[in-house]
Amino acid sequence: MDQVLPLAWLDRFRTHVAAGVAHTYVFSLNVADYVPDPAADHHYPTLKEYLCQTVFSDRRIVVYYDRSAGFSFGGTTPEATARMEQEFQKIAQVDPDEPLPRDPTSALRLLERVLTADPTTIKEVAGLNPEDFEREAIAVIIGYAETIVPAGEIGKMSPEDRTNIVTLARWAGHRSIDERGNLIILLAVNEADLAGHLRSGGTNVIPIRVSLPTLSEREAFVGTTVERITAASFAADVTPEHIARAASGLSLRAIERAVRLAALDERPMDEAFIWGQKKETIERMCGGLIEVVRPVWTFDHVGGLAHVRAFLTEIADAVREGYVTQVPQGIIFLGPPGTGKTIMAEAFASDLGFPMLKLGDIQSKWVGESERQLSFVFDLIEEFAPVVVFEDEFDQKEQARGNVFHGDSGVSARMLARKLAYLSDTRHRGRILWIAASNRPDLMDPAMLRPGRFDTKVPFLLPTADERPDILRALIRKLARHAELAERPIDWDIPDAEAERIARGLDQYSGAEMELILTRAQVFAGRAHRARVLPEDVQHAVEDAILTRDQQEYRYMTFLALRHCNSLELLPEAYQRQLREINTKQQIREFRALSRIFGKRRTDDDGEDDDAVREPEVKA
Repeated sequence: MDQVLPLAWLDRFRTHVAAGVAHTYVFSLNVADYVPDPAADHHYPTLKEYLCQTVFSDRRIVVYYDRSAGFSFGGTTPEATARMEQEFQKIAQVDPDEPLPRDPTSALRLLERVLTADPTTIKEVAGLNPEDFEREAIAVIIGYAETIVPAGEIGKMSPEDRTNIVTLARWAGHRSIDERGNLIILLAVNEADLAGHLRSGGTNVIPIRVSLPTLSEREAFVGTTVERITAASFAADVTPEHIARAASGLSLRAIERAVRLAALDERPMDEAFIWGQKKETIERMCGGLIEVVRPVWTFDHVGGLAHVRAFLTEIADAVREGYVTQVPQGIIFLGPPGTGKTIMAEAFASDLGFPMLKLGDIQSKWVGESERQLSFVFDLIEEFAPVVVFEDEFDQKEQARGNVFHGDSGVSARMLARKLAYLSDTRHRGRILWIAASNRPDLMDPAMLRPGRFDTKVPFLLPTADERPDILRALIRKLARHAELAERPIDWDIPDAEAERIARGLDQYSGAEMELILTRAQVFAGRAHRARVLPEDVQHAVEDAILTRDQQEYRYMTFLALRHCNSLELLPEAYQRQLREINTKQQIREFRALSRIFGKRRTDDDGEDDDAVREPEVKA
């Protein structure tokens, strides 16, 4: 097991405090978890306990407040806790026989009285020794801060919310609080759920992202938790490290919950169980914004596209060897549907040994919700790194500015700007491998496609005659694996010569359409009460199939993919010839004709034609 290192987020916080950068901080993301304190000898306090009893153990008063539980005090002993409460009441000038208020406005008023108390007040009003409160004496922790100073439109907030926002913004710049070295900590899972006034640079509120546990922290926790919980055990040949690796992206609480569930079912823990728990936990936490994928397909399950596999293998090698400058900032897969974009992304993640996250639709009908969701998703992706992020139907999410009227007061524009900045952040290179897939790059914002965001544009086109037999064999391996995972194995008795013959008859079929042929062949074999698929079953499926897609639309998507491709190495030789011919007069006329048909066909959310979609520029 690797040595558990000091908490990086805590080091950052202490550095800021020591430098006197600010006295108000927002702790976000993993704030509801246990803290893997390297000095605690396998004791795992909550963040609240850790802050009160360890980080601020030398403070005279440590007070915690949330709007449900009200006030509590964080002494390291019961006597110290009682003393803190008594001194707080004296400085706040409240009746010790009366309960402290729970409503936020009254509570903040008391907290401000204590945070800003001068020596005269402490001595003459509270009857305490001012020297005890001379410097760095008080720390205030506000839990569930998003319920006290929530994000939203100021004009639609209650007077209480507006008052609370102004109060905390005032605190952040309060000279007396700063001079006395007092600290204010706001806890919120998603920083973006806090009022925008507290997140702007002018308020001097510093964000500190409390990280999810590292591999070594997870491994140590798994080992101690399994020892502690009766009936918890590991499956054969499974170690705490295996479980810890599978649990990347999970909090310690989520890992503990998984261990307890396995123990309850008397099930020895293995990686598959943890992956299932991880998928359920994170997708529930994200409300469907992220799908967690455990890559099961490999390059062996991808037929054809040898040039793409070679390119992605080179990238994987560069990542493993640390040559991150050789890794593209982002990759976009372009081409008609059914040409292997999704399975290739998953196979790439499998080759890297990285988890894969699929992004869902982040747009929400509620004002401000989309921006908060995007911020939370970006934070989670950072915590998952190294990771492959896959975004399908990219053109539907990132349409060009001016093409669509969103009617959302600029939310979509701000989200696009935030995403553009995130995708071009070079600190992510080699850690967050962002792969997008689109069949209509002409609808996308040009800023998304520039180098520095999506450096490499890879066409996925209809398979060539040389690729089809390889694709057919790979699809057979994939379907056999599917059946094996479903515990319903099927034998494929298709000799190579038969596969070659069948593939020759599938000209202009996409990989997805070829897979449908093989799926139907399984159905025909089942009708004959066989768990073995024979060549005649596949031939029957070929003869039964009807291609229903629009051939011209596929042709247009192929044109678009070729025109955006920025490396000849990423094209089969047959398509390299087509790319060289694309600027002939005949090809230009065909492209313009197809553009008139399909360039404005996409519809907006109301189902009306989007006339703003521009015709792609064609270089003569």
